[in-house]
Amino acid sequence: MANNKTNGTALGTDNSIVAGSLKTVILSGVAVNFRYVPAGSFQRDAAAENISVISAGYWLAETETTQELFQAVMGANPSYFDGTAGYYKAAHPGEI
Repeated sequence: MANNKTNGTALGTDNSIVAGSLKTVILSGVAVNFRYVPAGSFQRDAAAENISVISAGYWLAETETTQELFQAVMGANPSYFDGTAGYYKAAHPGEI
């Protein structure tokens, strides 16, 4: 799998990108990993007529938005677990 680094530029989509390819983007000084999901179709359940079609490939963040990333981009951390009670960890998901 490819591992590309970029600094906040467009991730891009391309038929030659392999499913699951990794791209690291630096957003406001925080590294965020994305994985590529290619266009295609899949059956949602046992019923043959329930087919979903993804018409264009896209990049999906590998994890939830962390408090560190939210604070870096938004300039504030509205999380209940903000560190005042010793619970804060930069890698914890943001919960707003």
